[in-house]
Amino acid sequence: MENVYKVVYLGAGNYGDVFCKVQIKEGELTISGVEGPYKNGNARGGCGQIYDSINIKEFSDNWDKYKVSLFISIWKKYHLNHLNSACKHQKELDWTYETHREKIGFNGLRCPICNYKIGSAWLKEELPKRIIDYIKSLPETEKEYAWV
Repeated sequence: MENVYKVVYLGAGNYGDVFCKVQIKEGELTISGVEGPYKNGNARGGCGQIYDSINIKEFSDNWDKYKVSLFISIWKKYHLNHLNSACKHQKELDWTYETHREKIGFNGLRCPICNYKIGSAWLKEELPKRIIDYIKSLPETEKEYAWV
């Protein structure tokens, strides 16, 4: 499995420039972002899992509203794809460990299809080739950034 590492620049948002670090290492996708990073390690806006707060006001040359929306949907679905608490059936049913465990205690409920107990292990979801190809195709930033 080929590893990928890049930083992308989405554009300018509410708190300044928005950069995202995108990495595939040993088949696991991780993405984190920062809004308006300062050289001292602080930021004007959020950092980390900021996909719900990104509001691009001026897109970079390589991005537009559709491309950012697609990027965010992939981020939400595949970030930390090696750390899933639900089986594929439970995911299809929109189960989460928080919503499908015993009221008292920490035991997860069992899947009605495969009998997997939600939250009993970290399950790995393989990245589809189309997602790997998409990540590889993302344009790396040419804009200087303090950190991501």
